[in-house]
Amino acid sequence: MDAISYISDNYLPKNLPLIVLTVDIINQTKLPYKFILNQSSNSLLPMSFEDGQRLMLTYGVNKTLDNITENKPGSAILFLNYEDSKKQTYLLEVMLDLMKKGSWNPRARYVIVSTAVLSNESLRNDFVNLILSIASNRFIYNIVVLIPKTNSESNVIEALDIYTWFPYTSEQQCGKHVSQAVMLKSFLSSRKLLNNTNLFPSKDSSNYNKCHVTFNVRQRPPLTIRSNTAIVDYYEGLEIRILQTVSQLINFKIVYIESLNEAEAFFGKDWINPERISSYDTTWTHYKDAITCFVPREREVPRWESIFKVFVPIIWTFLVLSYVTTSLTFWLIGNCCREHRKEHKSYTGIVGILMNSLSILLSVSVFVKPRSAIGQIFFITWVMFCLVISSAYQSFLIGYLTNPGYLPSIQNLNDLVDSGINFGVTKGSVDILKDIMSNPDIEHILSSYSPCHSQNLTHCLDRMSYVNDFALLAGRARTEFMAYVNYTHNGKTLFVSFHDNLIEGYMSFIFQKGHLLLERFSMTIMRLQSAGIIDRWIVELRLKYGKWFNKELSEKDFNVLSMSHVQGAFYLLLLGIILSTVCFLLEVFTSYCNKCR
Repeated sequence: MDAISYISDNYLPKNLPLIVLTVDIINQTKLPYKFILNQSSNSLLPMSFEDGQRLMLTYGVNKTLDNITENKPGSAILFLNYEDSKKQTYLLEVMLDLMKKGSWNPRARYVIVSTAVLSNESLRNDFVNLILSIASNRFIYNIVVLIPKTNSESNVIEALDIYTWFPYTSEQQCGKHVSQAVMLKSFLSSRKLLNNTNLFPSKDSSNYNKCHVTFNVRQRPPLTIRSNTAIVDYYEGLEIRILQTVSQLINFKIVYIESLNEAEAFFGKDWINPERISSYDTTWTHYKDAITCFVPREREVPRWESIFKVFVPIIWTFLVLSYVTTSLTFWLIGNCCREHRKEHKSYTGIVGILMNSLSILLSVSVFVKPRSAIGQIFFITWVMFCLVISSAYQSFLIGYLTNPGYLPSIQNLNDLVDSGINFGVTKGSVDILKDIMSNPDIEHILSSYSPCHSQNLTHCLDRMSYVNDFALLAGRARTEFMAYVNYTHNGKTLFVSFHDNLIEGYMSFIFQKGHLLLERFSMTIMRLQSAGIIDRWIVELRLKYGKWFNKELSEKDFNVLSMSHVQGAFYLLLLGIILSTVCFLLEVFTSYCNKCR
């Protein structure tokens, strides 16, 4: 008891609760069998730590487990006060599982006290290794084991040996497998022998000696990109690059597994949330994601409209009135002036005047000019006016033919709801969006959306890109990356996102509580962020996969006029041919009717 009291006073934090468990509290639980205590083991119970600076939670006879989960301990003393050493290991597992149900703190300082008296050194080492393995399977590394040491001749307990272990010191002694415990000190009657001995040294290492660390990953471009093989392998992505950087830095092997429960860490999952933080440890955040709305890119104005889009309607109205007024003026000059008798007949008949005025307006030469002086002056005036209008029209027409502009786009949720198009929501976004259900537009969307899960996400994106009657609420990072990689045309994505985010969240690596790699990952992520490397990696991933899936982007460095650009002129030609045909048929019909009479 001197050793326990000394360790408690000098090595366990006094500003945090201390939990003390004995075999008595375990007998209050439903186990396959009970631990029958003899008088000697029961004598441990009266031990007490009278310390006004520390909250003591001693669980033994007449104690219950009701509030073992209410306080997060800073240290724990577990008494394996049962004679059978084989059942002591089972007792330790039960104790740790009871503590894990509540405010689990694997980073607390654990003192395991065994009363087993083993006959030789080999049995004692195997027993200590087994106890440390049980603790390491729960990621408890800050631990010491106290076990009695007997005199080989008299079989009398002469000291307490204090053991611990250092993980990742070799390939045979990795995270959960203890093959060689280290004896720190032997405690005799004199406390002075423990002076200057650190019972809880740091177990973190700068070299993990090629030990395997298991990860569970879900594909989430651009964070994680999976290879196209049947093997569980991830070869690219922002989080993969971070993981590989840490792996090279401290020399461990990455192993991807399918089982989430067996993995030591996982990433590529959903955002950090309070429920996950309470059950796992999270690193420093490395990426900010958001849920936003994606809508079809605004459609281009039809090319044939470019012919009429150059001028606003009021200008076209003014040109029509000018044309009518000019034609009327030519008719008055040709028929009412004193010199009208010598005027050419193309400037006296209404049809000839209309055709000549239109020819000048379209920059087409006429076969004859007016003969009268007044007519010539007005003719020159009309030519100058048409020259200015035609030059302005042709200058702007080239711009509209190459870039006709876009129709009004959907800018916000109100526009989206009013547009009448269908909505889709990804599986992970539904639960998150329920937190902002106070928005009436979100309520409307969630009441009538189509699910777009991983199985049919491609179908939803195809519909939004090519049919243009669908909108999608999804994570910004993944969907923008897929748009840039798979849904581009002439360097532009086929669907776009809203500028504002509906809700934001952060991504991080998630480790089992107590894992030693947590601090290494957090420190590396902060250094990568400070150096701007993470932002650079994101840009590199977009460029890399954008060029891979869209090689035609580099083949067209500039726009050239094609049939689609000048389709408006052909529409006018087709309209003119139709009108000419109609006029021809009418003339034939009129001539036939005159002959019949």
